[in-house]
Amino acid sequence: MAFLLGLLMALVSCLLGKCALGVLYGNQPARDKRLRDAFLTGGIVVIGLAEAAYLAAVISGWSFSGCVRLFGALTAALTAGAGVYLFLRRGQKKMGHMQRQNRDGGTLWTGFQRLSGFGKAAFFLFWLLLLLQLVSVASQGRVYRQGDMTVETVNSFLDTDTIYGVNPLTGQAYKLGIPLRLKILCLPAFYACLCRISGLEAATVVWGIVPLFTLFGAYCAFFGIGERLFPESPSKRWIFLAFTALILWGGDYMYGMDGFGLLYSGFRGNVIRAAVLLPYTFDLCMRKMWKSVILCILAEACMVWTLYGMGACLLAALLLFLIQKLPRGARGLFHREGD
Repeated sequence: MAFLLGLLMALVSCLLGKCALGVLYGNQPARDKRLRDAFLTGGIVVIGLAEAAYLAAVISGWSFSGCVRLFGALTAALTAGAGVYLFLRRGQKKMGHMQRQNRDGGTLWTGFQRLSGFGKAAFFLFWLLLLLQLVSVASQGRVYRQGDMTVETVNSFLDTDTIYGVNPLTGQAYKLGIPLRLKILCLPAFYACLCRISGLEAATVVWGIVPLFTLFGAYCAFFGIGERLFPESPSKRWIFLAFTALILWGGDYMYGMDGFGLLYSGFRGNVIRAAVLLPYTFDLCMRKMWKSVILCILAEACMVWTLYGMGACLLAALLLFLIQKLPRGARGLFHREGD
């Protein structure tokens, strides 16, 4: 069941993401609407749906079951609408078109033949490291959750059918209400919705499935940065990705490091922000896809409270926007084909 949920989440994310990119950018070149963009954008859209359902339930005083029903209805309706939208546009583009029509002129495997010796070695090294990291995350063999209460909070939603009806630390009802940040951040409710819909335990969803998506999403974002840094050298991109994977794995030695968070706490909002949203914001800014940048900023606001670093995506976007105002010679990184 866990595999089916993961597969369904991936398919829904790609479907919603491709539809959202089509709506936002219309007939913009396919290089700006790749499959990885669809996956990441779709995940952001799902987070937005979860936030909408969660806020509606909190404001209206609904039970948790009401939140689940609204989230399910919104997701089903939007997914169906996305399917219809893409079906009507089937004559213009096909599902794999946005991945094939890139600057390298080929898919992953056809492009492999163009790599140098070091590039091919980096290619295999990266996929080996990614596989080992996926196995490590999925096995939950070395779990260290310092002071984290996400699973307990999710279980409190499921057991009491309320949203923050009880304090997961004490099992008693909140006497003075809940903090404002808990009324805004949607991740525990989102994870609980996934548990209720799938019937899976909270630990399986929070510690198993979600971190896998975070890990994969992080490398999708870093791949985009590699494309932008080395537009004419596929070999250098794979070397960049391999070093990124090594650095992240090497950073798992201490709590608080980005590598540690990605490999052991990929369900946390601050980890998703640091490992996925922030690098993806850099990628989008370098491609001048400002509408998608706004989605990243909004997604961060749904997951991370101010004292935990909220606003990093907004700050990064502002800085990169200002860099583009520099003289053209000082901003060659932002120069695009056809500009």
